[in-house]
Amino acid sequence: MKTYRSVLVGTGGIGEAHVRAAEASHGRVQLVAAADVDAARVQDFCQKFKVPAAYVDFDEMLRREKPDLVQIA
Repeated sequence: MKTYRSVLVGTGGIGEAHVRAAEASHGRVQLVAAADVDAARVQDFCQKFKVPAAYVDFDEMLRREKPDLVQIA
């Protein structure tokens, strides 16, 4: 079974639904990073949901993480 590396753009209210969707994939989608223009919000979000990496720069996140999927909230 292939595991897809996913990143999340936007960590506001709907971001949690994207985390839950990844969790419901039964290990097929791994949320590896999140990005938001609000540095404090993305840090808090990543800590709360155990997302390994937080970014304020979307382009940097894509370059570093090389995701298979991009979730936009």
